[in-house]
Amino acid sequence: MKAAVRPPREATPGPAVFLAGAATFALEILGPRRIAPFIGTSIASMTATIAVVLTGAALGAGIAGRMADRGASVRAEGVALLLAAVGLALSTTFARPALSFIAPDVPLVVRALVGAIAMCLPASVALGAVPVFAARRAVEARPLTAGVLGRLSAIGTVGG
Repeated sequence: MKAAVRPPREATPGPAVFLAGAATFALEILGPRRIAPFIGTSIASMTATIAVVLTGAALGAGIAGRMADRGASVRAEGVALLLAAVGLALSTTFARPALSFIAPDVPLVVRALVGAIAMCLPASVALGAVPVFAARRAVEARPLTAGVLGRLSAIGTVGG
């Protein structure tokens, strides 16, 4: 008699959404600290970083939504997480030249915004895409979409 072979279990999207939420929050908190040596710590650097991270996440979600509607692969959320990790790893590399290029007499708000864009935008766009791809995968697996989407939103919020 042949033993029954169980199909491999598909990973749930919850951990990816949790990680994306946590990484987004960490980016909002640590971003200003990383650009502080160039522009100092100020309300301008905090505000610019939070604005850039939220804008990037919105852009990522919008782009991912279009891709998911066109049938993006289930691997897309993993690719988005990988791109976010690479973006986070290289972020300081981008921020330093961008901030050193700006003249010191440029207003602090502009310098803070340029530093936040250089440091946080690529990673936050990728992080914003993760929950959308995870939601698509979850909705395909379960017909009760409102409950699934609500749980994913809660997981992302707890992560943040």
